[in-house]
Amino acid sequence: MTTITGSFKPVRRHDKRCDGFTLVELLVSMSLAAMIMVSVLSSFIFFGKSSSSVGTYSDMSRESRRTLELLAQDIRMAEDVIVTGAYELILQEPASIGGNRVWYEFDIDDLTFTRTEMNGLTVVDQRTLLNNVELFNFAYYNIRGEKTTKLIEAKSVRIDAEMARYVTGLRNTDYIISARFMMRNRDVSE
Repeated sequence: MTTITGSFKPVRRHDKRCDGFTLVELLVSMSLAAMIMVSVLSSFIFFGKSSSSVGTYSDMSRESRRTLELLAQDIRMAEDVIVTGAYELILQEPASIGGNRVWYEFDIDDLTFTRTEMNGLTVVDQRTLLNNVELFNFAYYNIRGEKTTKLIEAKSVRIDAEMARYVTGLRNTDYIISARFMMRNRDVSE
């Protein structure tokens, strides 16, 4: 028979209380993790909505600037005004640049603002300039700067418009307020 000499220590078992987390500790840590995740997610959603809103506003601003530049060019070049109204304007270009008629129209049903260029009965160019236009109005002024409804007196044109788009539940608007243009080539007598 063999004998073992020396010191021998018995193996101690771990106390069961030291093996893991208690239910209370798990609930507290999961609650804290959930609150952190909710705050991170809500911040992410907020920044996403803000980014979309900025992009939409930038698009609307670019469209309105492009429209105003084109409208200003056509109005300043116009030799004559054929039709005026709150929602439409038809201009006659000088013969030296083609003599086309340019028709601007706001469609109250589609909420669009379009430009159509015609040579006689042939459409040369037609495009939608603005979409989602909620408010729109043309106003006309005589040579003294007074508002007029008489076609023969119209020397300048003012456009008032408001566009709106909804992005992820947020309403984004862009205003074109009192952009007013003089018809330089149109002879008007007082």
